[in-house]
Amino acid sequence: MKNIRINFSAFALISLSFLLPSCEGFHVARGTVVDASSRKPLAGVLCEAINGGSAQTTDSTGRFEVTGPFGGCLPNCPEITMRFSKDSYKVYQVANPAYDTIILLEAE
Repeated sequence: MKNIRINFSAFALISLSFLLPSCEGFHVARGTVVDASSRKPLAGVLCEAINGGSAQTTDSTGRFEVTGPFGGCLPNCPEITMRFSKDSYKVYQVANPAYDTIILLEAE
């Protein structure tokens, strides 16, 4: 009987740990990057999650979709910060983008 109690206790402890809140979650940031003056989509913009996750460049229609494990699922957890960069444009950073249109300004 002692082995059964120990095994059951271990199982209960492991199961309970899955119910405890955590700051880790899965997030998808997606949208379109456009030029500020022409409002035309920009291909080849580097879209990267600063605090982890994947990075990619926008396609020919300016679309991006970056996924990865990020914080921000619960209050007081870190935000998701994205950086968008392309030659001859100013670097743009934004926290928690979701289905957004990102507007890049040309560098001066």
